[in-house]
Amino acid sequence: MVNDEVKLSDSEAEKVLYLAVKRPDAAYSHKWKGPRLLELHTNQKAMNKIEKYRNARLYVKGSSNREIICSVMVDTVTKNDDGTFNVTFKDIREDSWVMPGEIRSFAGGFAEGRAPIPVPLS
Repeated sequence: MVNDEVKLSDSEAEKVLYLAVKRPDAAYSHKWKGPRLLELHTNQKAMNKIEKYRNARLYVKGSSNREIICSVMVDTVTKNDDGTFNVTFKDIREDSWVMPGEIRSFAGGFAEGRAPIPVPLS
């Protein structure tokens, strides 16, 4: 019997983009619907990463733990007069996921790494 399964090393495995988003104060609560992130205001550095993963699912985590709050797909990107960007999202999901342990820091509010780990619901 021949086993045709191919194992990928971590460097070859498909990477995803994680966004670390701090829950806003009341002035920005319209950008959230419960735990779902509807809109993100960001800078050019983060926008470059978001563009790289524009057709992939992005994973949003809170600032205090490894739990994924929601996952999103980019809908529209609007450049503001001050050089920042507003990104709106579609297909927002609240699946039970956690980040892999090897992701330790979020320079600029984002990190790349392997896909999140599903959390059993039992």
